Amino acid sequence: MKRLIPALIILAITIGIFIGSYYYVNSTCKEATKLIDECIDEYKENGTTINKAKEFKDYWDKKEKTLSIFVNHIAIDEIEVSVAELSYHSNFKDNTMFYDSAIRIKTLIHQILEDTKVTAHSIF
Repeated sequence: MKRLIPALIILAITIGIFIGSYYYVNSTCKEATKLIDECIDEYKENGTTINKAKEFKDYWDKKEKTLSIFVNHIAIDEIEVSVAELSYHSNFKDNTMFYDSAIRIKTLIHQILEDTKVTAHSIF
């Protein structure tokens, strides 16, 4: 019985950390998806999107260090490379490479969201 109380406390702390990280990852990914969508929309309208791409890059740079605590580092690194490509290609008009980078970022963010969902596969 002496070990039950500390075990329950540790379990409660672990569950609390998991719930907090789950909501942090979800909110970060949803905001990143919203920003990348705005970036794509502006690029379609104007042919360039330097300001929105910079806004997205700044947001990602701010969040990626904390996000890397909860998410696979390979996914974070791939997104970081794609963000650099997106920033570079946002300066040029009618560049399909911009869309490729944006879609790749959205796909990787979606994969992060899928990986953090609570399923039997993610638990075991």
